[in-house]
Amino acid sequence: MRFFPGHIRFLCTRLSVLLLLPAFAVAPVSAQQHEPDLHWKTLSTSHFDIEYPAGFERIAGRVAQLCEDVYQPVSQSLRYFPPRTQVVIYVRSDISNGVVSPLPWRMELFVTEPQEDWIGSRDAWLRVLITHEFTHVVHLRKKSGFSAFTAPFFGELNSFWQGITPHWFIEGFPTLNETRFTRGGRGRNAYQWMEMATPVLAHRPWKLASTNYISRKKLPVGMYYVSGYYLANYINHKFGSQVWADILDRYTAAPVLGFSRAMKKITGKSQDQLYQEMIAVIDSFVAVGRSNRFVPVVWNRGKKGQSEKNYLLHRIPRNDVSPRWLDDEQILVYRTGFDDLPAVVAINRQGAAREVLHRELTNRSSSFAVGQKYLVWTEIKPHPRFSATAYSDVFFILLNRGKMKRLTRNQRIFSVDISPDETKILAVQNHLLETELISIRLADGKIDSLLEMADSIILNPRWSPDGKYVAFALKDSTGWQDIALMDMETGRWRYLYPKDEYHDNNPCWGKDGKTVFYASDRSGVFNIWAVEVDSGRRWQVTDAVTGAFSPDVSPDGREIAFSLYTYSGFVAATIPLHRSAWVAADSVHTISLPVPLQPGAGERVELPPRNFSPRQVHSYKPYGQILRPQGWVPMVFKIEDEYQPGLVVLSEDALHRHSWQGILGWFRQTRQPFYNFFYNYSRFWPNITLGLYDTPHKVTYQNYVGWWRRYGVDLTFSLPLTLESNVYSTYFTPFFSLNLENQKHAVGVLFPRYHRYRGLRTGFQFVRGNQTFRDVVPHKLFSLAANFDWTSPKLKSNYTGQQFTSRMNIFFPTFIKHHQIQVYTSYRARRGNYGYSYSGSLPVGYDDDNFSRQFRFKTGYHFPIIFLDLPLPFLPVHFDYLAGSLFYDWGTSWNYGTGRERRQERGRYSAGFQLTLTSFSFQFAPVDAGIAVFYRSVYRDFSYEYNVSLKF
Repeated sequence: MRFFPGHIRFLCTRLSVLLLLPAFAVAPVSAQQHEPDLHWKTLSTSHFDIEYPAGFERIAGRVAQLCEDVYQPVSQSLRYFPPRTQVVIYVRSDISNGVVSPLPWRMELFVTEPQEDWIGSRDAWLRVLITHEFTHVVHLRKKSGFSAFTAPFFGELNSFWQGITPHWFIEGFPTLNETRFTRGGRGRNAYQWMEMATPVLAHRPWKLASTNYISRKKLPVGMYYVSGYYLANYINHKFGSQVWADILDRYTAAPVLGFSRAMKKITGKSQDQLYQEMIAVIDSFVAVGRSNRFVPVVWNRGKKGQSEKNYLLHRIPRNDVSPRWLDDEQILVYRTGFDDLPAVVAINRQGAAREVLHRELTNRSSSFAVGQKYLVWTEIKPHPRFSATAYSDVFFILLNRGKMKRLTRNQRIFSVDISPDETKILAVQNHLLETELISIRLADGKIDSLLEMADSIILNPRWSPDGKYVAFALKDSTGWQDIALMDMETGRWRYLYPKDEYHDNNPCWGKDGKTVFYASDRSGVFNIWAVEVDSGRRWQVTDAVTGAFSPDVSPDGREIAFSLYTYSGFVAATIPLHRSAWVAADSVHTISLPVPLQPGAGERVELPPRNFSPRQVHSYKPYGQILRPQGWVPMVFKIEDEYQPGLVVLSEDALHRHSWQGILGWFRQTRQPFYNFFYNYSRFWPNITLGLYDTPHKVTYQNYVGWWRRYGVDLTFSLPLTLESNVYSTYFTPFFSLNLENQKHAVGVLFPRYHRYRGLRTGFQFVRGNQTFRDVVPHKLFSLAANFDWTSPKLKSNYTGQQFTSRMNIFFPTFIKHHQIQVYTSYRARRGNYGYSYSGSLPVGYDDDNFSRQFRFKTGYHFPIIFLDLPLPFLPVHFDYLAGSLFYDWGTSWNYGTGRERRQERGRYSAGFQLTLTSFSFQFAPVDAGIAVFYRSVYRDFSYEYNVSLKF
């Protein structure tokens, strides 16, 4: 068997795998590679190992304290107390997120505080994050009864049983815990309520089965968080705080009987019945509604003047967020959507749109600002070699020129605003557990500090019209978030009104500089509010039933623009600024949800602060983590058309420096074991991969059949580079490998003539492309790969052989959305006595003709037929979409040489169509099933091929 860098060794040409299990519970995280200069340490507590870089002891201590705080209540919520868990702290990333992985069991924490409204406030982001992620750990590791019996057969991958619980529960229950065990959480956030209530208000409530999958027809993309929280909370209210522990006990004891059956045994009702009960409660509540005091003008083509009561503004969902006035007749918005690549778009009053900037911004709100001359924004730039480093920086363009320039480098900056004289930029700089208010000179990028406060987060600052003041949202150490004001001359700051528990964000100034507008959930729904700078008096300005965000006052001061939430996404809307229509704060009625929908009462348990001993800290030790297998799966392998039993084993350390994978099996024909292992070391650059293998090989001659064995070593050095990761993703990976292979007789009368292969291989892969959410193939793509194999007696090889292979693949869009044309070419030249692969160099439907030169040209037309968004009843299968393609595939072959040999050229083609059905099994395993029917010119017949692929 030959091995090729960039591919999993045991999924090569002649070795395929049939899973005995449908899928893994939690697939290993795509390896995030940390920069090698970081010296990692481990802080060991009673239940956790906190992995952190030296110099970040304060953050590590805070994380350790919070992990121990949440261990008892979260574990008790499911009556399972997991063994030691590792926690990896990302200190060089401006992403806000968390990841749980089973190999080994760890939480990876991106600790940067979000600048947006989706997570809410009222408590520290880090506490909410850890509570949510540790709930995943407890849920996925819980086992009893039958699931405990299967654990020795799968290791940590035994979490498969918990991984096939409904997706709404996988994310909804952690969201419930993050709410009831903290003072914050998404359950206390009106943003989450808005997403749940809007489809009910539009008389299009989600089906529970559909919320387990990412829809290409409905928003939000993560509806399983939303529906899952409200259903989990509803059942928690109805049956008591230990109901989910009872359900999981029942389920883990007999997981093959299903999660719904366990729910029905405990509650007496199916999950669908309980969900419909919850929807009925929401429906009766939102049906009361409120009459609007205004009709906002929606800046959307063909929809001008629509009321927000018309919730179906777009046929295909999209979001127009963070509106900023370009002039009195145009608004800039950041547009994302199922049909769109991210862009800043200018919309006029008639709804006509034009693209101004084609980039993906750091956040959805307050990530760009516009003046008379400049458009300024922030975007995250990943490190080209080490993917765990990703910093947000400032870029700008001159509006009359359009050439992009980078203003800062690795400065970790968010939420920009341009000064009135357009000489400076106001922004927030990330220092992990706290932030700093800064200004940046547009001329040279010089940064000046304006305000920094310990244990506080500054969010979304805005200049006053005269440039003398700055308004910003401030989240203090308790998690409360309010609007504050700083005097630029004195540097002093103050709150604009008494602090309260409500979530306030995204301030902007009125034209006269006497009023600050902002978004607040004070009424129970996010709306636009106003506060008088001198007196602190407040008014509710908008009366949106679903939600209004990110205000911006028009240049003439007569209108205010904001993002209005609808069933099909955010739209840009405006209303006149008539103070007489505003409602004073003391007259605003706060929505109180019905008891079954209210968030948990707050079962937060806080332990006294701990001082961790230096004896608990030691250097990071990866080898103890990877010396033993962490997960394994019994499988059936197809080798040379023979099915053989075997085992797949996997192991990795918490920092992704070391990993190894492999297969081990017994081959019945030769009565010998076979194996294929490879180890990857990726701390430094280049990455190193070492492969060891011993696999059977079938040979035939006339009527004789024999079995040989190939065993050897494969050493590969690769240099992966991320050249761009934005609207376009661009990757370049050169590699070099050495293969030492031997061949020996195993069974039969056929013996190998040559037994030793010593070969070198080098090449590269280059990929640049992008894709919208509803594209079935890349929207645009250019990929180029070239490989050169070489062996010779000079390497003490029995073989003499060379092979050069090049492949180019191009996709480009047509005038019809999501219809793409593909052009693929391949050239292969080979010679010598070694049987190099021919894969990919001949048209579909033809086998290798053993010619030394092969050229292929294929063109295809790809298109979606229907987006199904259809779950099957009683089966864990969700149909995503059906796609088609028409193709013409031509190729020719010839032998190297002149004269008669050269004239042996052989041309042929295939032409036909292919249908592909994309689905998801067990919620997370995408499966493509297709059939291609085509005409073959050489055989003058029609043929067909089936294709089923599992795309982990």
